[in-house]
Amino acid sequence: MTKIERVSFEVTGKCNLNCFYCCRGYLNSTEKISKEISTELIISTIQQAREQGCESFLFTGGEAFVKEDLDKILSECEGCFVEIYSNGTLIAEPKNIELIKKYVSRLTVTIDGTNSHNFYRTGSDFLKIINNIKKLKQEVDNIKIKINTLISKKSVNELSELYFLLKDLEVDEWHIDFPQLRGRLAEFKGSFSADYFEIAQQLKKILTQFYKDKEPFYLKIYKIFSSKLKESNFFKPDLNENPCAYKSDYSMFINAEGKYILCPSIPCQDLLIADVKKESFEKALENKRNLNFQQIKFKDLKECLECRYFKLCLGGCRGEAKILSDSFLKSDFNSCSLMDVPEKIIYPSLPENISQIYLKKIDKNKKFPKNILKNLDELKSEIQKRYIST
Repeated sequence: MTKIERVSFEVTGKCNLNCFYCCRGYLNSTEKISKEISTELIISTIQQAREQGCESFLFTGGEAFVKEDLDKILSECEGCFVEIYSNGTLIAEPKNIELIKKYVSRLTVTIDGTNSHNFYRTGSDFLKIINNIKKLKQEVDNIKIKINTLISKKSVNELSELYFLLKDLEVDEWHIDFPQLRGRLAEFKGSFSADYFEIAQQLKKILTQFYKDKEPFYLKIYKIFSSKLKESNFFKPDLNENPCAYKSDYSMFINAEGKYILCPSIPCQDLLIADVKKESFEKALENKRNLNFQQIKFKDLKECLECRYFKLCLGGCRGEAKILSDSFLKSDFNSCSLMDVPEKIIYPSLPENISQIYLKKIDKNKKFPKNILKNLDELKSEIQKRYIST
């Protein structure tokens, strides 16, 4: 039996913000909150997971810090690695500082830009979030701070400014990510996504400064770049392995509705493992091992295997492929489009020893992706609208 290394909980759908692009916003209603997973079930699941040897837990929302009895939940994880994903608005409250000080190993906070952060994350203020992090770092020794940033049309030109803010803040990690085309974003009629070419130009600026500053934090850009990546640890896929980038063999995710799912990128209408109210953690593990999805192998991704970027993007995300192309076996069109511009703009600009790590993985004898987009908005269709409330 594969040991589960991390269990993640969406402890509530309740949130004090109303973010423009949220893919889980439908959970933030009185009706949904009244039926969501209880503290008792979360604690029971944690206990069962610890009995199976799990020592790492992640808590997200909604907003995790609005969950009643969060202190009781965290106390069940004492001695384990604990990470909380938060919008950052409540982290400097005295009661939450004490919780973080006592239980939390790493705090992940979303900052989506400067002015654009305030525009897209309705009810938030990026300066307040920055100040909250400063206060927290003063109060809590050795807390690891990770920042997540979602690139959008408005935020892309603010990335350099945000870089310097995060450098001065002395964060430990900065992860730059891309939107998921579902939830509120699937309904949005306007233009949300930045052009991939423009994204590449801005990321080139950041990376040039990053190496000039001697890598002030760990920097990861979805599918494009990781400052931890070396030739010695570059992942070489076994074509008979499952291609899930989330490494679902080693993790479990329980959403606010009490459903065991593989990961947040695969809506439960596409792939449901078990119901926490009806089945034990051990039974959920058994169900997961028997999923048809687990039988998918890298070798089944026929389009991806023919692509020049396969060794870099590894087929992208299977959840995103399902949402964007309606098949777990088709290409992740977002990754396809992302990989074209780094080859031309980003990788050649990196220090020579770093640049070669990436450029050598590009198989120039193979084809370019079939579906290279200008931006993610081009994919909006009825497919994504099925995921507005799931």
